[in-house]
Amino acid sequence: LNGRNQESSSEAIHAYEAIGLYGEVMVRAWGGGVSSDLSKNDNANRASRVRDMGRLLTATEIRSAERYWHVLHGDLASNTIYPKVYRPSAVGMMWNTMC
Repeated sequence: LNGRNQESSSEAIHAYEAIGLYGEVMVRAWGGGVSSDLSKNDNANRASRVRDMGRLLTATEIRSAERYWHVLHGDLASNTIYPKVYRPSAVGMMWNTMC
């Protein structure tokens, strides 16, 4: 209901990557946008937007997973959102406390 009940970033990453791959395959299927048929070029252009959106969503999900689910210590600790007293190397379910 509030968008915070996420358990599996890997599922999201794979879903978004599939969108990007689908877009790439469709770009190629429509001739890569270099066809003499304008309708094929339009379809290739639309498919490239699907591909690019899949790539963007994949990158965003990977960055978010690294930021919120992977607890960094040592030299990389300045990138963490967790206080220094937090020692576990992974975060479990966060949604039950509405974090």
